[in-house]
Amino acid sequence: MNYKETLYFVATCLTISLENKNRVAIEKQLKTTTIDWDAVVKISTEHFVFPALYCNLKRAGFLHYLPQDLVGYMEHITGLNRDRNQQIITQAKELNTLLLAHQITPIFLKGTANL
Repeated sequence: MNYKETLYFVATCLTISLENKNRVAIEKQLKTTTIDWDAVVKISTEHFVFPALYCNLKRAGFLHYLPQDLVGYMEHITGLNRDRNQQIITQAKELNTLLLAHQITPIFLKGTANL
């Protein structure tokens, strides 16, 4: 897989819960094609979608197509990400309470707003 093919694979994996045709295409690719998992990890990490990739593949029931060591790594990284997100949520709630106590209405942006 070259860069473009790997990027397309990652992007398609991120939409398997939204588009049935993408789900079918990814499952077929997982069954019949040798995937360059090192490249998939590299690209999905560079684009900060590695945990989302894991969650989508898990939700679709496709983890059994992946190498076991990769699944373990994905679980570990996703767990770390989940823990970090929980810390951000806790901090945002504390900050929200403090600001509201001083009649300041905060507006959270970007990642914090999405959490």
